[in-house]
Amino acid sequence: MATAPAEPLSRQDLVAKWEPKLSQSITAPCTPNPYSVECLTAVTRLGQLADELVADAAASGFANLELTAREHAASAQRWNQVCITSQPGTDERSECVVNVYSDIAFGAESLLAAVYEAAQS
Repeated sequence: MATAPAEPLSRQDLVAKWEPKLSQSITAPCTPNPYSVECLTAVTRLGQLADELVADAAASGFANLELTAREHAASAQRWNQVCITSQPGTDERSECVVNVYSDIAFGAESLLAAVYEAAQS
């Protein structure tokens, strides 16, 4: 998903903008059923937030934050396009659970930690 070019943010502005957005997403409803409609919606939102954060991080020169956000955006997209639709008991579903689930289940927390890290660098 393409986002509009972002204006550079200071470290303080980065935290002020992203802390509330990501904190609100931390309670995303992916447990106990990561294959629920509620989780699909939450993961879609996580992907959108990650895409927006990529733009802000790139415009502001936070390369590590940009990379982290890109990885989470890709995981959200993979979960919603591949993992949700794969058949239970298949290697594809197992790979999703092992390699993608933690990115989507803890994505907002991870992104928020990366924002805090960028603000300290």
